[in-house]
Amino acid sequence: MVSETSYKVPIGFDAAIEELNRNAGKQFDPKLVEVFVDNITPELSK
Repeated sequence: MVSETSYKVPIGFDAAIEELNRNAGKQFDPKLVEVFVDNITPELSK
């Protein structure tokens, strides 16, 4: 989501986190989203 490819423009980290949370339980495993967000969010604020 946050990497540029030849067919899409990347979105920002905040938008990616929102997308993960919005689709937890639908497109993404909710427990995995929780673990990922809890662990990646502190890294982004450095």
